[in-house]
Amino acid sequence: MNKLIDNKFIAFISQSGLERSARSIGFIALTWFVFTFTRSVIDLAMVSMTISVVSIISMLPIGYFIDHINRAMILSFSTITGAFAFLGLIISTLLFGFNIYLILIFSGIYALGSEMNRSTGNSILPDIKHKRFLPKANAINRSLIGGSRAISSALAGLIIISFSVLVAFFFIFSLYLLAGIISFIFIYPALRYVKTEKPLNKKNFIKDIQEGYSWLKKNKGLWNMTISAGIFNLFFGAFWGYMVVFTVNGLNSNSFIYGFIIAMFATGYLSGSLVAGYHPELKNAGKIWVIIYGLFMGLSAIIIGIANNVIITIILSIIIGLCMGYAGNTWITSAQNIVPSKIRGKYFSIDGFISSTGGALSILLGALFIILFGISRTFIIAGSLLAVSSIIYFSVKSIRNFDGSLLIENE
Repeated sequence: MNKLIDNKFIAFISQSGLERSARSIGFIALTWFVFTFTRSVIDLAMVSMTISVVSIISMLPIGYFIDHINRAMILSFSTITGAFAFLGLIISTLLFGFNIYLILIFSGIYALGSEMNRSTGNSILPDIKHKRFLPKANAINRSLIGGSRAISSALAGLIIISFSVLVAFFFIFSLYLLAGIISFIFIYPALRYVKTEKPLNKKNFIKDIQEGYSWLKKNKGLWNMTISAGIFNLFFGAFWGYMVVFTVNGLNSNSFIYGFIIAMFATGYLSGSLVAGYHPELKNAGKIWVIIYGLFMGLSAIIIGIANNVIITIILSIIIGLCMGYAGNTWITSAQNIVPSKIRGKYFSIDGFISSTGGALSILLGALFIILFGISRTFIIAGSLLAVSSIIYFSVKSIRNFDGSLLIENE
């Protein structure tokens, strides 16, 4: 841990990039497959809701396991779970064709693997890199994730339009499998002796979650930012979660354009992560969160909905990704800097549970808006609500003055 780039870090970012590529293509392929086959916003919402609900339900148990079981083992198992999900989709599609119930089952397994990787990845990086390297380590990791998402998203659209969704599923399975091999061979052996808080004990689960919740509640800045994330994600997901519908019905475009829009979002995310990592502004983490993540992204959605134009959508998708990468990387680094190691897993699971609840409800809200107002007005309405909520949260002192460079509690 005495230098930024070493074998452990290279292995970590390699599996991270592969897993995120698989996850990104997986979401594009699943949503495109369901919506273009059924043309039903309800069926699309069912798949998205399954992914969100499974993620939320699994967050707290995963956070508990992260603090009690070797984190590298969980990281490795997460990629194998994703591979199993898409192997199941391949086999079920070949045997039974389009079956919404089997798709929902394997979407849930895919969501479980994704959440395991997300929570463990956030918690394990400080085991690999010293805190003084975290801003740059996060920048490299999250920019690589952004680059992987950009390339893989564009590739997803090309694979689907040139071949089929089934070929895309096989490609996703291969990426997950490769990420799992890297994790098992290189990451787990290097971190197998990293100590967890204490041995696994079922009786400690509720007590541990209460401990993490109590710690978070006492730190008003992090607590209020977590609550604000739930609200922001509620409105963000209501429009962004239905980009496939906007691409097909609003822009009258194909899978390549859908994938390219997501790719440009990921390109912006990469750039924002790099800027945040190499020019960290942790002292202004709260202001960055509400202004850049909330206000700027909300205004971008409004313009997308008004314009109904492919070029404008692509440009503003880059801006949205830039905002998310910069604000998200600033928050993650702040949390890794502040939260003690012994409750890091619990913190990220509780934070994810609260903030992602808004994301799950956004699926219902977005579907309702689309049914009542149409897809373009959904972008305008949800974007407006996101912008207004960011202005409201800027008035909260503990968020506005939140300083992510301070150590709230020494380990």
